Amino acid sequence: MRFWNPYPMARLLFPFLGGILLAPWLRFPIATTMLLLSVFGLALCFWMFFLKKYHSYPLRWLSGFFLNSLLFLIGIFSIWETTPTNKKDHYSYFKQNDSYLIEINSALIETEKSIKTSGEIVAIYSAEDSVWEASSGQIVIYFQKQEKIKLNFGDKIISTARLNPINRVQNPYAFDFRNYLALKGIYHQCYLKDKDWILVETASRFHLSIFAHNLRNKLLDLLKKQNYDENTHAVAAALLLGYDEYLDDELRSKYSGSGAMHILCVSGLHVGIIYMIANFLLGFLVRIKYGDTLRVALVLGIIWIYAMITGLAPSVMRASFMFSFIIVAQAFQRKGNTYNSLAASAFILLLINPNFIYNIGFQLSYSAVFAILFIQPQLSQFLKIKNSFLKKIGDLITVSIAAQLGTFPFAVYYFHQFPNYFLLTNLWVIPLSFIVLCAGIAVLLIGISGFSLGFIGSLSSATLFYSVRILNKGVELMNNLPYAVLENLVLSRLQLFLLYFIVLGLSMLWLYKKREWLLPLLFSMLLFVSDSLLQSIISSDSNTFIVYKTTQYSAMDFISAQKNLLLGDSAFINDKQKQKFVLKENHVKSRIEESVVQQTGTTPLLSDYLYKEDNLILFQSLRILFIDKQLPPKITPKPLEIDYVVVAKNTKINLPNLLRQYRFKCLIFDSSNTWWRIKKLKEEAAKLEIEVWDVNEKGAFVFVEKTSPLKQFNELVY
Repeated sequence: MRFWNPYPMARLLFPFLGGILLAPWLRFPIATTMLLLSVFGLALCFWMFFLKKYHSYPLRWLSGFFLNSLLFLIGIFSIWETTPTNKKDHYSYFKQNDSYLIEINSALIETEKSIKTSGEIVAIYSAEDSVWEASSGQIVIYFQKQEKIKLNFGDKIISTARLNPINRVQNPYAFDFRNYLALKGIYHQCYLKDKDWILVETASRFHLSIFAHNLRNKLLDLLKKQNYDENTHAVAAALLLGYDEYLDDELRSKYSGSGAMHILCVSGLHVGIIYMIANFLLGFLVRIKYGDTLRVALVLGIIWIYAMITGLAPSVMRASFMFSFIIVAQAFQRKGNTYNSLAASAFILLLINPNFIYNIGFQLSYSAVFAILFIQPQLSQFLKIKNSFLKKIGDLITVSIAAQLGTFPFAVYYFHQFPNYFLLTNLWVIPLSFIVLCAGIAVLLIGISGFSLGFIGSLSSATLFYSVRILNKGVELMNNLPYAVLENLVLSRLQLFLLYFIVLGLSMLWLYKKREWLLPLLFSMLLFVSDSLLQSIISSDSNTFIVYKTTQYSAMDFISAQKNLLLGDSAFINDKQKQKFVLKENHVKSRIEESVVQQTGTTPLLSDYLYKEDNLILFQSLRILFIDKQLPPKITPKPLEIDYVVVAKNTKINLPNLLRQYRFKCLIFDSSNTWWRIKKLKEEAAKLEIEVWDVNEKGAFVFVEKTSPLKQFNELVY
């Protein structure tokens, strides 16, 4: 195992990481985990300190076994320890919850219909016992939109509103907001009207988080005072301060499609520039006694304050930890190993919050840096450029290629696209973003100092403005080039792991000449292609009927053999943004190659897999009755056999008459119905023992017809 000797932190990281990943599957009781931790901890101590005379070459594996087992169990324990509901004072364990004392712990963000923030429930009042009891646990808070609401980080409010659980996934393959918040330890939300809360205490004591939050707000105000246009201001705020709330979907899409999205996420590039500027400005301290130590301490403080200002995203924390290790190593005149620094930063971050492992930013950041460390040096040697200027361009190219190789499997898996011109984009985006950062930092430092500095201040502001404008225009131009983006790419979880193994295998084979990787590489490629074919066959051999959850809209989807026909009301069809939010992920995962959109009123409607005449829809073997207007009475000798009845737009129906005309499995109320208009219908259906599916309550209704045995096999495997 000599290969591992130079990387002790990596050797510690992997068993710890294994415990984190396997904890949800193993489900060890906490008592069992603590017992095993004690046993292996004591065994390791005894073996290392009291049983040295028994150490021999044949038993050398025992110390490694005890240590790895201990780290594995620490990983399991960290998941339990960081789960808020495992604390006895968590708010969910209180039966009498009449009032809550909530401390605001995030910025207030204005949305279309409300003002959003989050808070910690620090105490709960029970009217029955007339006492406040200390508690814990975070919630999401939505305030009724109003002009005069002024709350800051650290302020405390008392609320009487009811807590509601976070909604589960509402549509197929939609973003799982409930799971996203659960990984942050948030399980409930509340909506507060004016009468539901009062401010009882403003933040008075000093707290580093409050300081960083207030400082970021002040810096954001300074940017606003520059009077830039919306897009320039949005990109400047995101690039400088990691505040992306001003970015609209169109701007995000342009940066993502051109391959420049990474510069809007504060990471190593930003932290590196902050380090360079701070190191330069504080360079004079080396001339005084203990000045070098003071400079190191101040630079570390500046880096971490910047990390806090930008929101302590995993990518920022990773970069801050790595630069901290480098700075400390240089102060003690020691040469650090970059792989060790990378592993150490990951170990510390996961020790703080093991759920970071599921964070997309964490995954992209570490995969990019590892690929740069592993692949870029060999690519640079392969180019063999001697000219110093061309070598810098060559290094920029090799870094871009290495980073893209490290991140594109994750990017395809999560975002289903690949920017074809990423290399061309990075050649000018990275140098330009350096100018933006330098000019932006100058603008913020001048603004916060309170001095205008005349020409220097104007020059800095103008440089920031025009460099961001050029950046936006350039990104738009790249995004508009032919074939700029490969879209609708789909990877299964197995394909994701195989793709990373293929990238690693090709790197070992081509760059490091490790021929023993050839057979595993070929086997991985064969398995990848086989799984891709299997997924394609499965998606083409199934029929899916969906009634979507689309607030106040009506939308039904009929998917067959990688084709779909969407039936929706005019409001939904005209709302392209809503369509994208509701449909895109499902259509991508269903590998839709041909899509048709029609209004629900269109009649008759005919395709190779669907026929619609009046209110009746025939979809493969399904018969569906769609009611969006009063049905005329029909005289039939016996009820017509159909599968589902879909009711839309609060249409009044007589259930006994409907049962006399049709025999069906389920009555479905789509999103265009309001709950108070269909309440009586649902009560009446319950009395008549009719199965009901209310999309507004239960989420989308999905029926999948498994026409292939491969579909069933896929469900067992995945």
